[in-house]
Amino acid sequence: MAGAQLFTHAGLSENDFTPGTIRTEMSDTLFAALYLRPNLLSAIPIGMYGGGGTGAGAAAMQLLHYWPEDRLNSRTVTDTTGGINAVVTTMTISAADANNLNPNDVIRDQSQAFNASEYIQVQGISISGGTATLTIARGINGTTATTHASAAVYEVVMTPNIQGSDFGRDQSRVPGIKSNLIYTIRKDVQITGSLFALSKHGLVVGMPNVMATQLHNRFLEALIDLNRTLIGGVGTPAGTQTETPTPWGLMAALGFTSPAFNATSVTFNANNATLSELLLNSLFINILLQGAEIPDCLVGSPTVIDRIGRIYRDQFRLNQNEDVRGFLVRAVQPSVGEQVVRLVMDGYMPGPAPGATTPLPVLMALDLDRIATVPFLDQFCYLLTAGTLKDADLVSLIMKMTWDIRNTGTDFGYSHQAMFGFAV
Repeated sequence: MAGAQLFTHAGLSENDFTPGTIRTEMSDTLFAALYLRPNLLSAIPIGMYGGGGTGAGAAAMQLLHYWPEDRLNSRTVTDTTGGINAVVTTMTISAADANNLNPNDVIRDQSQAFNASEYIQVQGISISGGTATLTIARGINGTTATTHASAAVYEVVMTPNIQGSDFGRDQSRVPGIKSNLIYTIRKDVQITGSLFALSKHGLVVGMPNVMATQLHNRFLEALIDLNRTLIGGVGTPAGTQTETPTPWGLMAALGFTSPAFNATSVTFNANNATLSELLLNSLFINILLQGAEIPDCLVGSPTVIDRIGRIYRDQFRLNQNEDVRGFLVRAVQPSVGEQVVRLVMDGYMPGPAPGATTPLPVLMALDLDRIATVPFLDQFCYLLTAGTLKDADLVSLIMKMTWDIRNTGTDFGYSHQAMFGFAV
């Protein structure tokens, strides 16, 4: 899950890096801006600080943030025997599958209807190299033994234990480890001595403090750059030696770029279907079948989010009076699951303008509990100022962070998905 949100600044108020160079902490300002902006960047929770080390040797210059992925034991096993008839009492599976079973577990062939399934009980497990032999009892509890095809997939349906049983097989698993690269954004401002003097004496129209105006605008640009990277960033390949590492964004994390962050990511192809409640429910159900919850956020371009709002416009209406007519949809309640799904409109998401057909739209369904903006240690956002021999004032605005994006593929089960190939 995403770390607890931070409501105080992440580091020092001021610090001398070298004589004459001052670091002024501005993380509080960035925290406030991230919460207030009406786009994807503001929807992502802010996690605890991160930065767990470097990549393949310090020479790679890859500062990384690591996180563990939940790793659950699979509840299915696949027959490698070549199929079994109705009388045999052994079957072969992979050693990896066998590690998910305990003696006395009851399994059934997923291809059979429940009202005609044979229930098979595992009585013994013998592992040798990469394969395992199961000793099995057929047709238990009054079910009928039958033939099963080659490569049949069996699911665990019951896990009975003997009363007072001893310690069983260890089923703990080493968590999967994923990482993202620490991202540095820098905006530099140089104000000449003459312009600074004119501003100080009120001679620059509309800019009583030209330095503050320039910093404010560069700060807004940095937020725009962050938002674009969060959507479309493709990370620096592992072990690549570079002084300018780039992080993985959400589109890459969900498998919609090449290369992708996770080779096991699965996108949802709508096959040219028109955006509808049925199509959205199909997306939600697909995620639900991965063992995840219904996503709590849909992110799309203005045209896409407007279309979704129109689909659900009868759910929420503004108070009608002589001055106000219409509807307002900020979140929707799908007919599957119990969770309200927030709508996030972001102008940097792919999607056509009204009346156009390109670029092709993409919709991201996200579980915000498994995504976080991660500040880099005590350097989330700060100003650097230093004395120079220039007839000018120099200031650098620097931000350092990354994104923790969990459960993005079938390796550990995905809780988000990108949908494409639909019409609006």
